[in-house]
Amino acid sequence: MTQKLAPGFVDDVVVYFAANLPAQLNLEDTLWGDGIVLDDITQIEKMDPDIIERMMTPPYLYVFVDSAKIFDWRDGYSMLETQLVLWCVLQDTDPSTLRLKQGRYANALWKLLVAYSGAQGKYNMAAPEGDFMADFEYGMMLTKGTMAMNDVRIESRWTVTER
Repeated sequence: MTQKLAPGFVDDVVVYFAANLPAQLNLEDTLWGDGIVLDDITQIEKMDPDIIERMMTPPYLYVFVDSAKIFDWRDGYSMLETQLVLWCVLQDTDPSTLRLKQGRYANALWKLLVAYSGAQGKYNMAAPEGDFMADFEYGMMLTKGTMAMNDVRIESRWTVTER
């Protein structure tokens, strides 16, 4: 059996984001054109963070699967539904600028998720009947001295089909 299921999905998403996120952040900078620059993500971690302040150089991104349900499993074929979580942690010296960046990082991440859906033929964003496709959570501002920190968390539903 060659199915990698949820861990393989996370691996593939991380590779895609590492290759495409810098260009998408540049597109967001150009779209808004107000001089606020979105810094490149310094680290992408395949884990659910226990303490978001642990990594020392924001912005960084956590990528993990929060839940998975297997709908079909046979030799050489599987189909599951997963909940993928992207959790981006940000920091800036100006809380007002940080709040703007928070929404712009969310836009960039969402646009990449949409572009990724269906791109490899086995991963598709989906909304279960009567449920949501994606949920955006914007964290509260934390400040210490001259530094402010916040985060955006995107939960999206996916079907993963492997042959």
